[in-house]
Amino acid sequence: MKSPNISRRAFIRILSGMFAFVPVARSLTAFPANNNESAFRQLDLQSAPQTASLEELKARIASGEVLSLERDSIWIQDRYTDSRLRLIITDESIVWKGKYNKGNHFGSYSHVIEPSDDVVARGQRNGGEFIVEMMFVNIVNTYVTVDGVHPEKDKTKIVYTDASAKRAVIEVRPDYLKYKEVYDQIISNRQQLQGKRVQVIGLPLNDGTILASNILFSG
Repeated sequence: MKSPNISRRAFIRILSGMFAFVPVARSLTAFPANNNESAFRQLDLQSAPQTASLEELKARIASGEVLSLERDSIWIQDRYTDSRLRLIITDESIVWKGKYNKGNHFGSYSHVIEPSDDVVARGQRNGGEFIVEMMFVNIVNTYVTVDGVHPEKDKTKIVYTDASAKRAVIEVRPDYLKYKEVYDQIISNRQQLQGKRVQVIGLPLNDGTILASNILFSG
């Protein structure tokens, strides 16, 4: 079965409101070209003022492809302005790539940020710079139908069939999950999960595996 991804428009709508972890999603498809303004204007904000203008929203969100890294900053090609933008990572910045990391000691991150990574950040734009409060790197949110659950020594693999009808894997590790009890639920209910549709939020690895940070079960 196919596993459609949430659209970037829906992602920005959620992101601009609460910027909570669970609903945050990065679509694997490209952001519609020349459609930035309409995407921003259709935001359904939950916590931002309803009178927020397009420019106010753009001032708070940056998104694009990583070009290079410096000592305390990351250069991206900003998809909202189509220009280079410097993301300033402070000691208080929270950066997610598989796990949450605090500060700008990039070498200590669980997964290294690299050129061509896709980022979306909340913070404050200041000319050609953007002060990051929170940033997500390569985060993906997808729905899959479980073909099987296979526990191993210190991890569990959820097998599903992807959109191209190929076998794909979600790797579940307790130390990567936002809620550790999710791991116990997967193990104890592995038989019942077969054939069920689940929502997976995590980090796509180079081999196509998704390293899960949260899994939500439908009724």
